[in-house]
Amino acid sequence: MSRDDRRIKKWRSAGTLGELYLKEMAEQGLLLEEMTPLKYIFREDEPQHLRYRIETLEHIPTDEERAEYAKDGWQEVCHYELDYVFAKECSADTFPLQNIHEHQMRFMEKYEKQGGVSFLVIYYSARNILYYMRFREIVRFWERREQGGRKSFRLEELDERYFMHLKNNCFVPYLDFIQKDLDEREELGIDI
Repeated sequence: MSRDDRRIKKWRSAGTLGELYLKEMAEQGLLLEEMTPLKYIFREDEPQHLRYRIETLEHIPTDEERAEYAKDGWQEVCHYELDYVFAKECSADTFPLQNIHEHQMRFMEKYEKQGGVSFLVIYYSARNILYYMRFREIVRFWERREQGGRKSFRLEELDERYFMHLKNNCFVPYLDFIQKDLDEREELGIDI
């Protein structure tokens, strides 16, 4: 069997859907090898936990730009014209803070100051569990990163009382956890 016979070709998806699709394929042991205008070409390998990033660039990346990607753990996988695909290994039990943007932090902070409740719901697909992350937790991890610490947080760093399970395999019980968050704020004397 030739090397080309072992390669698997699938239709291409774009943007975030494409990134999620490539991640799912890697978890099934199909690793992106190259792409054409319409298809991804995979090779079979061991299943891996990879995050993908698809970017349409304005120019071919310079060595300095490639070094910036590498510094953050991203490796160029392939490209077609100016569509570039980067990947990096990720643990199923870590959450990269680069998924949260500064404008989102500012919005959540303003919302909290106005008496709102800001939170994230994070889904750990490898474990099929959800986590209700309170704003004060987000701030703690964000500030740690800003002070030169880890750029992600680990599952074991999270408060076990705020893990959720899907109800009927599809409903996210976040309202129960908002109430738990409000009750805890009242107990601790945190103004809402």
